[in-house]
Amino acid sequence: MLTYQTSQPMEGGIAIVGIGGAGAHILQCFAGSSANNVRLYTLSPDERVGFTCGSNVEYVPLGSGMSHGLSCGGDPTVGARAARESRAELQAMLKDARLLVMVAGLGGGTGSGVTPVLAQM
Repeated sequence: MLTYQTSQPMEGGIAIVGIGGAGAHILQCFAGSSANNVRLYTLSPDERVGFTCGSNVEYVPLGSGMSHGLSCGGDPTVGARAARESRAELQAMLKDARLLVMVAGLGGGTGSGVTPVLAQM
């Protein structure tokens, strides 16, 4: 289990975001640790990914209007469209973050489509 230690508390803190199924699985390694300035999020259009989140991880569904809770099907353009559709939710999530760490796999469409859109924000 990883532990976080900071010498000084940061205003806003750190947001660690697991994007897609691979990002969500990797993020579960961080979910057991506690730090008052680290927030954990999982982003995916696939609702099944949201069900696997731990209690310390907040699930943010992407593109609910277009994906209807299903995955990107290996198409990064679908992931990018889902992220653009959920722009308001993503901006609210990042509002107070001073540092963003993105964890994603690049094989299923969500990671390769969402990561560039989120980085541009």
